[in-house]
Amino acid sequence: MEKKSLQFDHVLVYKMEGKMEDWQEGFAVMEEAELEQVVYRNGPVIFTYQAKRDSGTFTYYMPVNDEVELAEDSDIQYERRLDLKDALVLRQAQEIQDFSTAFEQVKTYGEVNGIPLTDQFYCVLLEVYGDIIIDLYVPRSVPHAIH
Repeated sequence: MEKKSLQFDHVLVYKMEGKMEDWQEGFAVMEEAELEQVVYRNGPVIFTYQAKRDSGTFTYYMPVNDEVELAEDSDIQYERRLDLKDALVLRQAQEIQDFSTAFEQVKTYGEVNGIPLTDQFYCVLLEVYGDIIIDLYVPRSVPHAIH
């Protein structure tokens, strides 16, 4: 387990509803956006998943080389920056049974070591020699000041 930050400037963002096991579906949309917007992807595709009852909301982030102007009715949005200042990272999470198990492993590590974490995780998908390596980032929660 490592403590790290994650920052990218110029990010295309896509949100969709779905079941956790369908996490790969958003990648086709992101690849298509890269071609349609004539931009160069310059970092890994990242996604988060916010669970609801039977499904949840995926948010995909794709760092690109420059600012992008998109049509107002586009499913893809542009954000100037993705910035996780302080997170615990489980490297090579693809070796664990599933994302939920990996997330619980990080949460348990945080509890044992007194590190408060949020209930959201970011999956960073790194393409290496034709394989995908997944790093799981869980942001630290910021304690609220009592007034």
